[in-house]
Amino acid sequence: MSTASPANHVLTQLVHKAGTSPNRKRDVMLGRKDLSPDSADPYPFHDSQKKAALHERLREVASQGWISLDWKHSYEGELLDRVRLVDAEALAEHLGLAFTPRLIDDARNRVTPMVAGHWLAPLVEEVFEAWGRGKKKYGLSIDDPAKLFYTVEAIARIEAHAACENVVMDYRQFGARQLGHSKALNPLIAPIAGLFKAHWGRPELTAEDVLAELNLVKIAHPVLLSGPVVIEVQGKMLDASVPPYVGTVPSLDGRGLSMTSVPSYLMTIENLSSFTEYVTAISDGGIVLYTGGYPARRVQDFYRLLLDRTECPVYHWGDSDVHGFRILKVLQGLAGDRVVHPHDMATPQGRPFTDSEARQLRSLRPVNANVDALLNLVEQGQVTCLEQEMLPARPPEQVVSLSEGRRGNA
Repeated sequence: MSTASPANHVLTQLVHKAGTSPNRKRDVMLGRKDLSPDSADPYPFHDSQKKAALHERLREVASQGWISLDWKHSYEGELLDRVRLVDAEALAEHLGLAFTPRLIDDARNRVTPMVAGHWLAPLVEEVFEAWGRGKKKYGLSIDDPAKLFYTVEAIARIEAHAACENVVMDYRQFGARQLGHSKALNPLIAPIAGLFKAHWGRPELTAEDVLAELNLVKIAHPVLLSGPVVIEVQGKMLDASVPPYVGTVPSLDGRGLSMTSVPSYLMTIENLSSFTEYVTAISDGGIVLYTGGYPARRVQDFYRLLLDRTECPVYHWGDSDVHGFRILKVLQGLAGDRVVHPHDMATPQGRPFTDSEARQLRSLRPVNANVDALLNLVEQGQVTCLEQEMLPARPPEQVVSLSEGRRGNA
């Protein structure tokens, strides 16, 4: 049976309408204008044989009691006026189509016990409700109901992994060790991220940001650190003040971490090339921490530890773009009452932000007074979109803030 035939088009549309409107009060039917898949050749068609074939096929199906046909007689002869659905499930089986309500019931029976009492339960019901209307939800479609099962299973394993605060895995490691294949996580990233964003109430996060919060990253970066800090690892003392920097996995409970002098500031840097340039070129007693883009949970915890052990000014140097400012807001949230000053992120040297980017930046406010002032200047073109690698490394006291009009970002 050709998928392009008018009869197949009519029957498939009937099953689809029934499956996506299971609670409708009126009959499921198609009128004359919907009897052709080709708008350039509407029923009764330009070809009489084509019309006859449609009539023959629909009469054959009607004889089984799965549809009924309403006819209209006119000077053009006998024409179909409406096709009504009588038995959707039987027709779907005859056509070899999956019937949506049956698929939803099967998925509900399989998944509901898995999420009972879990925060996923109401979100999974949202997925079923959307499927019943022929829609996607959280990147999940009725066309692939098994994907919901795999997503729920993956989230359970991700949450168990995230509970191990100091363990960061990349996507391939996690897929291979937890899901049985190194690429198993890839098709599940979008629904996993969508569900967590809904649960956390943080729609602004990207999928990568969500997984970083759960200690899952594309590439697992070490914690790179430079400054007057000594860390004891397996009985050995690692001195982060020795050029150029220390790459380590520090203890997160604070044991074995000490300061060799009072740091002049604490700075986080988003990108590796800028971090390397900064700590190689500048040695002024500041603590500098590489975030690896959006900071994974492990990096966030170590950052909190450094904040607890210091009372110095705090800075962040990242890309002057939506993601860079979003990272800054996350760091400000971790810092509490300490102000995280934007370092060299108020530049007029880049391209103007698009309207969409400007809206996203406005939605980030409030961050803190200094950052809010910079974001207010976006629409005036004084703060533009620029990768941080475009700017040379400079210590904080050499940076002029556009929002303040004076030296420093304080």
